[in-house]
Amino acid sequence: MIKRIAGMVAVSVVLSGAIALYAPALTTRQTQSDENVEPQMTLQPAAQQVAYTIPERISADLAGGAQDVLHPAAAYKKIFPYAASIVGWKDDGTPVYRYAIADADGEQLTRAVYTQAQRALCGSKQVWLLTSAAADGSTQMTCAADDGSWVIGPITGTIAVKDSCILQQLSGESVTTVYNGDGKSLGSVMGSMQSCADGVLVSEQELEGKKTWYFYDASTLAALTQIDAVQVGAFSGGSATVQVSEGQWGAVNKKGVITLFNRVVWADDMRGGYALAKDTNGKFGVVDAAGKVVLDFTYSNGKHCSDSDALYQLWTAQDSCEVVSVGWKNKKLVLPSDVKGQELTPLPDDYFAYTNAAGHTVIFDDLKSIELEGEAVFYQQNGKLIGAMSEGYQIFDLDEETLSGLRAYEYMACDTEAAEKDGYFTIVNPVTGLQGIGNTKAKTVLRAGYDSMESVGGGYFTAVQNGWTGIIDSHGTWMLRTQLAGV
Repeated sequence: MIKRIAGMVAVSVVLSGAIALYAPALTTRQTQSDENVEPQMTLQPAAQQVAYTIPERISADLAGGAQDVLHPAAAYKKIFPYAASIVGWKDDGTPVYRYAIADADGEQLTRAVYTQAQRALCGSKQVWLLTSAAADGSTQMTCAADDGSWVIGPITGTIAVKDSCILQQLSGESVTTVYNGDGKSLGSVMGSMQSCADGVLVSEQELEGKKTWYFYDASTLAALTQIDAVQVGAFSGGSATVQVSEGQWGAVNKKGVITLFNRVVWADDMRGGYALAKDTNGKFGVVDAAGKVVLDFTYSNGKHCSDSDALYQLWTAQDSCEVVSVGWKNKKLVLPSDVKGQELTPLPDDYFAYTNAAGHTVIFDDLKSIELEGEAVFYQQNGKLIGAMSEGYQIFDLDEETLSGLRAYEYMACDTEAAEKDGYFTIVNPVTGLQGIGNTKAKTVLRAGYDSMESVGGGYFTAVQNGWTGIIDSHGTWMLRTQLAGV
């Protein structure tokens, strides 16, 4: 029996078999202010009658002229790649999607032609990197503004985002075209860009086994100099580490002047004009750009603990270490007594983390220690640290220095730095595997009732539920919903 009720189609079916089945959610909008209870499994009989609703499509038909290529337009306001069709299955049983593009009004702009859609941060701007297959089978890449106002590509080659630059290199070409976060071309550099920091863009080109490194002004792309070397690191504090030959290291400035380090066989990237280094005796210490030893080579091992500051963890023995901020007076951090020789996890705002004897992660700085309820891996979002554990997740507020209670959902980490600005994220019910939305205030804002969800930024998610796909907001309201092809 089929009965239409208020724009929905209600269908009554009989499900039978030896597998426990879960009834689909009756509504697509489900909100909750907080949830601390561990999700429970609901056992159901092998044969049962289940009434469920099939929501109707929400969006206009395919936009006039929409095709396999995304064209720029200011009227889009925001673009959303979403899973529009299934073309196969992975070994683990998860689907292989093809993605289409929609705009803020829910109008479909392209067909499902993209094999991958990844958002990235170019400086402070979010952009989309889109991968598709050409008619001849070659891979093509496109980069688009988050609002769709500009598009680079599609091209046969590579498009990548590093720091505040978008890098385009055509297949077979020896130059890289550089764009800024507004999609404007800044010019071209020789070879492939390796780093862009401290006002210097470094690119590298290898010809007949010899590597040449080019230095450019990062803002104008004016050529500064070029040197032949094995390796050049990122600039920091006016210089970069350079490997001149096997076992010979030094520092190079923006003019290409090299200062060799004495008895140094390896050096890490510069951080504020200092570099962690290893000497001919296999001991670790720290040198400055002039080659002066600022921390003696007496340590058995070492690692940097900051991307920009000269902060290092150094081991005096296998079960003994110290953390030193190199510079004025080489300040040492006070470590908890049970750290011993454990490798620390550096966190923002000069926090660190380690695992105590109980198997719990502890966050600490010079003044305090805070223990989580399990062993955690940390992700930064919206000024908060999310500690993901097998038991669930907890959120540490860096400003308030407070820790939330344990939330009994799994935290699904996003594989892009763009997620650091998001106030929302995907949560997974560990029993059913269904997904929902949590926020960085440690609230569950949308219960887990979706087959898959992924943040596209701005509080919006691409979602798949019961054979339907599209874009929803953090309250569960669909702004675009259409049938998932290929199910």
